[in-house]
Amino acid sequence: MRTPIGGHRPEPPPATAALLGAFLTGLRERVPLRTLWAHGSLAGGDHQEGRSDLDLVAVLDRPAAAEEERGLTELHRRLAATGGPPARALHCAYPDATAPDDPEHPHLAWAHGELTHRLLTPSPAANSTPSAWSCTATAPPRSCPR
Repeated sequence: MRTPIGGHRPEPPPATAALLGAFLTGLRERVPLRTLWAHGSLAGGDHQEGRSDLDLVAVLDRPAAAEEERGLTELHRRLAATGGPPARALHCAYPDATAPDDPEHPHLAWAHGELTHRLLTPSPAANSTPSAWSCTATAPPRSCPR
């Protein structure tokens, strides 16, 4: 079952919650955001600020244009410079809704300080299964799917 943050899972620590709010606002200003999902420890409820990374998936309505990619790079770099350790641990994949349903199709992604194209694949960790993912926001704002 996919559970919105704030459901039965604990809220993220205050600094992480503030970062997620700033990130979501920045995404909505820069790309055609469909929905933002958390996975890993943040979705599973065992996130530890300062130790855990932030694994997010921002589904876009269409592929990001070159100018939007530059905007994403600027957003991530700005947050990393001002958002403290949680921001430097933020990783986000940007698959688009028009992409083929193919695990070999590379998607736009921010990880380890750079924007690149990579595969969006589940890791062997148990909390990477879609049932452990958590919808954090939709665009336009509406209820997250359950």
